Amino acid sequence: MIIRRPHQQNFTVIDNQAIHDADLSLKATGLLCYLLSLPPDWDVSGRALANMKKDGGEAVYSGLKELEATGKDRGQVVE
Repeated sequence: MIIRRPHQQNFTVIDNQAIHDADLSLKATGLLCYLLSLPPDWDVSGRALANMKKDGGEAVYSGLKELEATGKDRGQVVE
């Protein structure tokens, strides 16, 4: 069951088209949502992302590669 709550602050608005994109795996979709929640000037670092979540470097880098391959990355990835 999903519980939806009204939000007044500290939330991210994401276009449903990005979330429902059939060309993306669930891993890449979740990673995209996480990246979109970060400040616009945040340097995308695979190493930093791997340290922020429990997935590990291999999963993060494969998700970033998938986003890059589909043109949904936010630019240059910093190692």
